[in-house]
Amino acid sequence: LYGLKTSSKRFHEVLNDVLREMGFFPCVAEPDIWMRAMNADGTVMSTEDLEKEQPAYTYEGVNREIFDGYYEYVASYVDDLTI
Repeated sequence: LYGLKTSSKRFHEVLNDVLREMGFFPCVAEPDIWMRAMNADGTVMSTEDLEKEQPAYTYEGVNREIFDGYYEYVASYVDDLTI
């Protein structure tokens, strides 16, 4: 990937695919920050569990859920990751 004009774009395409497969989704305000909902016991919250959660509020068409878990975050910048 290094040295090509499209290296950065290709890196982000691959990274996006991998993170989505792992259950992460991009932040609405900053697409280079990825989040994954976790249950209180440390397991990944499934898509079905997220859909069952009642939205706490809606802002500009985006539902925000409140649940008894937490989020894991991954931030990417060019070709660096912060977990």
